[in-house]
Amino acid sequence: MHRSKIFLIIALCSFVFLSACSTLPLNGKLQGGLTVAKVASVDKGTPFSLSPDGSVVAMVSRGLKLFHGASKEEIALAEQVPTRLCWSPHGYFLAALFLKNDESRIVVYSQYGIPIDESSVSARLTDIDWLTDDELIAGGVRAKNFKFGINYQSLYYRWSPGRGLPTETVLKDSTLRVKTYSGWKEAFERGPMLQISRQSPVLLYLHPADPPMYSPYYKLIMRDLESSKELEIASVSLLSGGGKFSADGEKILYGDGVTTMIYNPWSETTARKVQTPGVMPAFSPDGESWISDGAFFKGDGSVMPLAEGAEAEFSRNGETFIYRAGGNLYQISGIMPLDGVMFVPEVADKVAKLRSMRIQGLLTSREYAESLKKITAP
Repeated sequence: MHRSKIFLIIALCSFVFLSACSTLPLNGKLQGGLTVAKVASVDKGTPFSLSPDGSVVAMVSRGLKLFHGASKEEIALAEQVPTRLCWSPHGYFLAALFLKNDESRIVVYSQYGIPIDESSVSARLTDIDWLTDDELIAGGVRAKNFKFGINYQSLYYRWSPGRGLPTETVLKDSTLRVKTYSGWKEAFERGPMLQISRQSPVLLYLHPADPPMYSPYYKLIMRDLESSKELEIASVSLLSGGGKFSADGEKILYGDGVTTMIYNPWSETTARKVQTPGVMPAFSPDGESWISDGAFFKGDGSVMPLAEGAEAEFSRNGETFIYRAGGNLYQISGIMPLDGVMFVPEVADKVAKLRSMRIQGLLTSREYAESLKKITAP
């Protein structure tokens, strides 16, 4: 089936799903003690990012701006439109990714909107995230045409602003058939859709495979940054929106174009599964609820419709999230996340070592679960 027809089917499925639910009020109180309010008007289809404490939104409204919720003040940062935005873990810095053809530029601003540093790379960058407040990462893609096919590289960059230039690592490269690449170019240009675990140096990303005589697909992969070893988690459709870690890194959320699930890759157990495509996923820090397919899937099993094609982001503490519907940003507050969603530092170090051993094949899923139980026991 042609790619455009498949995307149309997914869009229709999402529309039917949303049409079966009641319309969410745009302002006011919701069930379960939640409230919804409009944050600001934004340019359609542009990125946004909520600061860790939920007080400032980086957004695009006739240029890149910071919006302070309490004062309603807007601070202009740049006239150009970025493709990605991301706050550092403590909100000291904002990273903005700008793309022109296959050349990319990352600009880092202070929390007050002052440019701190910038750097450019000769590749199509698609993702940005932070390892620490001093070092950020980026994902990208490079495709080269050859007579025998397309050489497709999933790329990974690390950069400490003010301390040098970004360093490039090729995560994986594959040969794709010309027909496959041209038919799925829009999907491939999304890049590896990488994300870093907040409590261990583990990277989650997608990379395509195009085996002869079979349909192309994505491999969902975890990479231990210390050893560079990898563990393949699943094979998913090229329609997949990638995976998202919970705050403690124990669970991931991913969809394969048909099913969306919360999965523990370390113990190989599935916590929850629903029959929705998993378009534009956002995972709550406590790993109990998520947003995808234009709806909020709560931890209690209930579903709250948001808007068709809604893209969302949770605050770092999980008490609120913002989502874009058309040309507006809305914020839902009053969420009660589970306590203790992060490992304490001394336990986190031990868990990181377990995960490295698991990825390297030194522990089975059962051995990992048993060892985790021992080190987290009160």
